[in-house]
Amino acid sequence: MIATTTSRHMTWRSSERSCAAYEDQDIFVHCAANVRVTVFAALDRVIRQCGTVEAARATMRDLDRPDVWRTFVDGVLDEYR
Repeated sequence: MIATTTSRHMTWRSSERSCAAYEDQDIFVHCAANVRVTVFAALDRVIRQCGTVEAARATMRDLDRPDVWRTFVDGVLDEYR
């Protein structure tokens, strides 16, 4: 299990490193609100698993404050284009 906490926020880079380290294993990532986990899982699907950006955005439509997360996701994806 990879936990995210309010005292030590997981960043996209730390999430990416963790996912790569456990690439051949199932992992469980926990976040109290599940927002960060949803966003990071969507990013992982796009960047590492060749998923579509549209599918990632669809995952985030129901999130609280989707505009904030959309900006974050667009920034991360811009680094990989």
